[in-house]
Amino acid sequence: MSVIDFLDGGHKQEPMDAHPCEHGPPGLRFKTYKMNLSPDVLQYRHCVSMLRFHEFKPVATSPHHDVALVVDIFNKYLLRDDYPRRYEACKDGVNTSIYLCHKLDPTKTREFYCSVQFVSPGQLCWGAIPAARAWQDSFLDCPVMGEFFKNLVATFEPPAECPKFVALTDGEHILLFNRLEWSVDYHYLDLIAYPADAGLASFRHALCLLLCQRVSETEHSKLLQPSPWFKVPLGALNDPQIPADRPLAAPVHATGFRDFDRFTLQRSLPDLKFFLEWKSLESKRLCSKLITSGALLDIDVDALKREEGSWNCPFPNPNLPTETQLYVARKPRPCQNLVHEMLRCKQTHPLTFEVTKVVRHEPEAFSQVFFGVLRASNGTVSPPICLKLYVDAMFEVNPDDLLEEFEEENNPRRRLWSLHQAEDLAKREQAAYERLSGHQGSLIPHCYGFHRFSSQDGTFNAYGALLEVISGPCIADAEPNTWNPNAQRDFIRQMREGLRALLYAGVDQGDWHAGQVLLPDGPTYHPETDALVFIDFALAVQRFGDEHKPGNAAIMTRASLMNLRTVLVDWVHMDRALVDVEFDWDSMHFNEF
Repeated sequence: MSVIDFLDGGHKQEPMDAHPCEHGPPGLRFKTYKMNLSPDVLQYRHCVSMLRFHEFKPVATSPHHDVALVVDIFNKYLLRDDYPRRYEACKDGVNTSIYLCHKLDPTKTREFYCSVQFVSPGQLCWGAIPAARAWQDSFLDCPVMGEFFKNLVATFEPPAECPKFVALTDGEHILLFNRLEWSVDYHYLDLIAYPADAGLASFRHALCLLLCQRVSETEHSKLLQPSPWFKVPLGALNDPQIPADRPLAAPVHATGFRDFDRFTLQRSLPDLKFFLEWKSLESKRLCSKLITSGALLDIDVDALKREEGSWNCPFPNPNLPTETQLYVARKPRPCQNLVHEMLRCKQTHPLTFEVTKVVRHEPEAFSQVFFGVLRASNGTVSPPICLKLYVDAMFEVNPDDLLEEFEEENNPRRRLWSLHQAEDLAKREQAAYERLSGHQGSLIPHCYGFHRFSSQDGTFNAYGALLEVISGPCIADAEPNTWNPNAQRDFIRQMREGLRALLYAGVDQGDWHAGQVLLPDGPTYHPETDALVFIDFALAVQRFGDEHKPGNAAIMTRASLMNLRTVLVDWVHMDRALVDVEFDWDSMHFNEF
């Protein structure tokens, strides 16, 4: 099992029917009384999600042994190596105490951090907790709970140590609190209470959540951060004797963004202005000789992988939930094996791509899109396929924004964040299609590789992807808000499950708009049968092994959930209440972070 599997488990006990007082059975869900957590439950889920690829082999456990294992997990996986303190668990009679200890200086006094209390089912009145309507009408007025807390307070009265937190469970419910400087005359507590269950609501997770809390308000968290490393571009400025108003590293014969040193562009305003002037002139040159229907493009097969290498995530794809798989695998479309065969025979039968339709060919676009066919020298012609070209001189670039960013951003490495290179867009898309290979022909188009394409007049020479042609409309043109309620609900659910499939593969589309979701079955939608197709992964944020510690999976940006929700509500005007049922933070699985 993984670390996450262990933290999710530990609950095998059947619910008890005993209710010790007049309050009766609890209507308890997740009830919070003033207790603030930092990190909170959602942030905690982000943090521990990076542990799901760590193998874990616990011996037979008891509740007390569980505490020690959770402490060991926290010390081993979630604390930074340079953190000077560690936690230790000590069994104390029927309960367990967790202490914060100084790793480098054992002579320093250890701090009583958490008391872990195990009580028998039927001893506590959980029904009193949701009955508390205000601090004056607290569950401490319940005789069962009042007596229990009176005895608990007496346990930690001076000269005894008082812990920062108390975690308590009877196997059915969990109670966490951090206010012990009170007497039973006070009618309030800072607490969180909820039913115990396998998964995030397990008592093991509750303990780990408390261990993740900051030791003091002023101390920055020493937990390993699940966000990817920020990578600083490397490079060097050229001759410092060059006058300040002249470019330092202007290329003589630039053919693309890659001929410009990004490090220098972030620090030399003359170089940035030279680049923007070149980009404008090059875009105009390309637009003067646009590719038209009937044009032939030469193909250098598999050039991207051969020249640039591949980006590969080191983590396997977790298995999709069954319900998700049923949604995303609807109506599989056949792969055009002839296209693959023609590409494999490139040496004996050289290929060209003949444009039959120009879909998008214009400046200020991150890709140029054409429909066409492959033609081999032996006369073989492929079925229609799509060509997506990455021509960086025609990319969307706003000179005013880049210049303003240059002037206002004091940290040079954060400048030009919106300036993309063609090679990077192509490699992102290639990596996404490889990670999502199991969904090609259903959730995403079939992909026939990434190659170099050049026009026979020498105008264009760029990387491109050969993809399946999806003939249906995008959702922006289908008016899904006019479908019947059942169709709308199933469509929204299928969008959410499609997003889940992407995130399980470590692919966060990150740039959602209504043109990126296609309806291959036409502008109407039939619940339980019709499919959706997601396209365009050139700007997709992906997991590439850029974690803070080997074996930990860096989390995704989490933006996709809200971005796709915004597309449905604001772009295609779906009913907000229907969308909110599926697109909620609580719907996120560990494998989606």
